[in-house]
Amino acid sequence: MRGDLAPPLQELALPPRVIGQVSAAQATLAALSARLGPQKNPFSVTRLLAREEAVRSSAIEGAKTTLDQLLQAEPVLDDAEARTKGRDGGRGKPDELATVRAYAMALEDRLAQPSALNVECILTLHRQVFSAAPEFAGGRKGPAGAWRGREVRIGRSRDTSEATSIPPAHALVPRLMDEHAAWLAATAGDETKLALPIRLALAHAHFEAVHPFTDGNGRIGRMLLWLMLAEEGFVPVPLSRLLEAERPRYDEALRFAQQKQDLVPLVLLLCDAIVEGVKFTEALDRRLSPLPDHWWDTARWPGQRPPRQGSAGNRLLDLLPVYPVVTVGTVARHLGVSRQAANLAVQELAEAKVLAERNGWRRNRVFVCREALAAIAENAHQGFMPVSLCNAAPPPARLRCACP
Repeated sequence: MRGDLAPPLQELALPPRVIGQVSAAQATLAALSARLGPQKNPFSVTRLLAREEAVRSSAIEGAKTTLDQLLQAEPVLDDAEARTKGRDGGRGKPDELATVRAYAMALEDRLAQPSALNVECILTLHRQVFSAAPEFAGGRKGPAGAWRGREVRIGRSRDTSEATSIPPAHALVPRLMDEHAAWLAATAGDETKLALPIRLALAHAHFEAVHPFTDGNGRIGRMLLWLMLAEEGFVPVPLSRLLEAERPRYDEALRFAQQKQDLVPLVLLLCDAIVEGVKFTEALDRRLSPLPDHWWDTARWPGQRPPRQGSAGNRLLDLLPVYPVVTVGTVARHLGVSRQAANLAVQELAEAKVLAERNGWRRNRVFVCREALAAIAENAHQGFMPVSLCNAAPPPARLRCACP
């Protein structure tokens, strides 16, 4: 798939079994969204999904940060940034964990304020993730949030003749990305033209072929997949969970799509990633949803008096499944209460052993909800279960689609 070609409209013929898997994967995603969508706070699910996606997508590029490490570090980093009155201050020395966190926060911010996946959005995402990243430190790769200004090649060898792919000349990138964004807008939400898993595969293969940035193309490309799910109204499940686990298959699928015009391997891989992401999300919801009711058991509260309805302590119980590590400052900000009220709520839950102090400091104390952390960790380490969708009833074996 040449990145210097505009996205033409054409018919794409896929084998019936592939169409069956496309249909089944999309139906699985739709069923999950129907179940979780009516929840009073769907954000409570997607906050952790954004972090899982950030960790797994970054791991594909060699990052070692785990979900547990990210959750443990965030409250302290949040407090540091709050003291500097903004996310752009107080970042300190660029490091891997901060970049992974910036990735998760960029996803979270985009969900909170959704907008079209246009050129401005793509550049903003890159700037949010990589402004303080080690990869862009010192300006050696140019500024974050800007199209690349030089030629690049893809491959491990420095010898251009051994490159696995040579993206288009940098002068073509602005036009190509304008066309890419226009294609995304033209095909969004129109299932008569393009089923979602096929659209994901086409968009991802084309974005990676253009390779619009000097670094971070894989992470931004996978971020766009996640946001495309949200844009279509689906719960954005963590696709990179399977892509990391099957990295050789992922690399080969991209190569087939870009060099042989064969989308089948990438479509099938993304169908599998959707199914795995749905399973992960359902299991996470099953583990976390019952916790607030479990904590409400009056026997665990001093004097058998749990927090009263509407109090900061009561609201904190609902927050802990997805904020399992907190400080008084983070509780105050997320609940919109004073530090005094937040401190009382934290102490109330600590007395009931819902929270436990982690560091024992006199100031800047950190509290953990071990039950929530354990549930999240158990879910993150669950194994992959192969799921066969080949027997799903296939729709018509020919789909019209616009493909890059």
